Amino acid sequence: MQAFEVSIKETVEYGVEYYLPGSTTPGSRSGFILKLDRHAGPYTIMYLMPCGIMVTISWVSFFIPLSAIPGRVTLLVTVFLSLTTFFGTIMVRYCTL
Repeated sequence: MQAFEVSIKETVEYGVEYYLPGSTTPGSRSGFILKLDRHAGPYTIMYLMPCGIMVTISWVSFFIPLSAIPGRVTLLVTVFLSLTTFFGTIMVRYCTL
């Protein structure tokens, strides 16, 4: 599945002569426009939704009583380790040559 849609458009108008400033002889010109459109659907499903779910789970710690310190710490450490592993796999996936 491609992450981008690439479109290339030429910027040359055929039949038009271009003159350089101070010159009487026609010159040539070439160019193109490169347009990249990102498909946001796979990005949202693979990265944003899991992070949002983990953040929502971490909000549960606000409803756990303050006296239940081991439960709060366990929940937050688990979410922290999950996010660390999650972003570690993203870096490995995109930083390899």
